Amino acid sequence: MDTPEPIHGTLAVPSSTALLAVVFTDVVGSTAARQKLGDRVYADVIGEHHALVRGTLADCEGGEEIETAGDAFLLAFTTASEAVRFSLLASARLERWNEGREVPLRDRFGVHLGEVVVREGKRKELFSLTLDTCSRVTHLSDAGRVLLTRVVFDSARQHLPATLDEVGPVVWWHHGRYVLQGIDVPVELCEV
Repeated sequence: MDTPEPIHGTLAVPSSTALLAVVFTDVVGSTAARQKLGDRVYADVIGEHHALVRGTLADCEGGEEIETAGDAFLLAFTTASEAVRFSLLASARLERWNEGREVPLRDRFGVHLGEVVVREGKRKELFSLTLDTCSRVTHLSDAGRVLLTRVVFDSARQHLPATLDEVGPVVWWHHGRYVLQGIDVPVELCEV
């Protein structure tokens, strides 16, 4: 009796690694905003929000949208300075866009730098503890704030000017070490 050929699952998707600055954005209070506006109006407003975020991304070098989920974005940049520049520009542009709105949509931003596994398939996917760390940093942030890890702080502040068009003076703060859920080593958090 012949032994049947094994049946294999899906083909493995080629992957590589890259050192990337990742940015998570998240609208603070989106559920409350949706309740005030109603689903149809909120869908239109979040569409405008997404267009503004994507327009800002297009104005920055070396950045790309990896995915979006509801009101949140995952973006990747080839440099920490462009990731921070994007975050500051997007925050400033959203503040202006929100002027006069009864229900403003304000984002919080988290930025981290690290090596990630990149899988190229129908869409690009990123895998790494770097993403988990960035997500935790983002969730510690408040509306309109850009929190970042020390590695981003050290790299970006050497390359960004003291004043950015559309933003104004760029001020850097070091907040110290924080224990982040699921991360076994304390992470130094900074802000710009």
